[in-house]
Amino acid sequence: MEFYKRLCTGISYLNIAAALWVSSTLLFSFKYQYWALIVFFFSYILDYTLNKRWKNFTWNRDKWEYIAFIIFFLLIPLRHLFEPITTPRYNAVIERYLPFLGFGIIGILGINEKYKPQYFGYVFITTAIITSLYLIVDKIGLTNFITSAEKTYLFGSARITYVNAHMTFNLYLNTALIFVGFIITRKKINTYIRIATTICGLMIYYLLFISEGRTGFITANLIICIFFLYRIWFLSRKIFIPSIILSGILLLIAVSSHKRIAPNALNSDPRSIIWEVTIELIKEKPFFGYGASKGRQKFVEAGMNNQEFVDRYAGPFIINNPLCNGEKGLSMMHPHNLFLETLLEFGIVGLTVLLFLLFFPLTTGEINKRIYIWMFIGAFSIQAMFETLGNHLLPILFVLIVVLWNQGKGEDYNNKIED
Repeated sequence: MEFYKRLCTGISYLNIAAALWVSSTLLFSFKYQYWALIVFFFSYILDYTLNKRWKNFTWNRDKWEYIAFIIFFLLIPLRHLFEPITTPRYNAVIERYLPFLGFGIIGILGINEKYKPQYFGYVFITTAIITSLYLIVDKIGLTNFITSAEKTYLFGSARITYVNAHMTFNLYLNTALIFVGFIITRKKINTYIRIATTICGLMIYYLLFISEGRTGFITANLIICIFFLYRIWFLSRKIFIPSIILSGILLLIAVSSHKRIAPNALNSDPRSIIWEVTIELIKEKPFFGYGASKGRQKFVEAGMNNQEFVDRYAGPFIINNPLCNGEKGLSMMHPHNLFLETLLEFGIVGLTVLLFLLFFPLTTGEINKRIYIWMFIGAFSIQAMFETLGNHLLPILFVLIVVLWNQGKGEDYNNKIED
C-alpha cells in the first residue's frame, strides 16, 4: 500500500514535470514539443486513473470554456461529414487544432493540485532568458552584438535560424513578462529572487524592443502600463488618473521609438491586400465558411489571381522562401489574421465559438488572478490580429495558460480584491 501511494504521488509529479517540459518547448518548432506532449498526456491519464481523481469531480461555470475548446475542434470533422474535404493540408489542420480537444477534456476533468502558476512562470522566464543569451553569446558573439549598430538584424537572423519566427518568440516573451509581474508581486518570495526576476523582466523588455516585430513590442508596453496602473490602483487611488496620463505619454514615446513603426514601414506592409482578398472570399460564404484547410486553399487561389497580392505578398514571399511553392505554399501563405481565417474556414458560427473561448476566461478563475489572464488574453488577441493558428500562433500556448490560470493553485497575492 505504501508503495502504491508513492507511485501515485510520483505520477502526479511526473505530470507536472511534463507540463513544465511542454512549457519550455513552446518557444521552438513542433519537433521539440512532440515527446514532451506524449509524456504529458500519458502521465495525465495515469495520474487521473491511479489517483481516482474522478471522485473529486465538480461542475462549475468555468467548464463552459473547455466545452468551447472541444466544439472549436469539432468544427473541423463535423464539416467534413457533410462536405468531404480532400485538400493536402486537412490532416495538418486536424493536428494543429488537437490541443483544443486535449485540453478541453483535461479542463473538464481537472488538473492535480501540484500545478502552481509560479512554477510555470519560472520556466517561461528562464527559457526566454537562456535562449536569448544562447543566441547573443554563442551564435552572434557578445562583442559583435554589443558593438553592432544593427542589433535588430543580428538578433533576428540568429533567432529565425536557430529558434523560431518573431511572432512565436515575442508572444512567448510577452507571456514571460506577464509571469514576471505575477512573481514579483507575490507575498512569500525571497528578496533576491524578486530582484533577479525584475532584472529578467528588463532583459525581456529589451529583447522585445530590438525585435523586428512591432506587435510584440507594442504589446509589451501595454502589459507594463496595465500592470503599473493596476498596482497604482491598490497603492493610491488619488494618483490613478495622473498615472493614466503619464502612462499614455510614456507609451507613445516608447512605441514611436521603434524603427518598424515609422510610416514608410507601415505603408509597405502587405497585410491590407491580404485582408482584402480574405474578406471578399468571406462574403461568398459568411455563415459556415469553406471548411478547414479548404478556406486556406481558396485564399491562395484567389490571391494568385490578384496582381497586387502577387506583387506585394506572394511574389516576395516565394522569392524569400524558395520551398514554399505548391503544397508548401498552401501551408505557409495565410490571411495573417485569426479572426478572418476563422470566418473564412468556419464562418460566423466558428467566429462565435472563437470569441467565446477567447473572452469567456476574462470572467472565470480566482478574482485575484484575473488581471494576469486578462493581460495574457489581451496579448494573444493582439497577436491574433496579425497571425493565424498553427503558423506562428500556438493553440497549445493558449489552452495551457487558460487551464493553468483557471485551475492552478495560488496561495498568496498582494492584490486584495473583494469578490
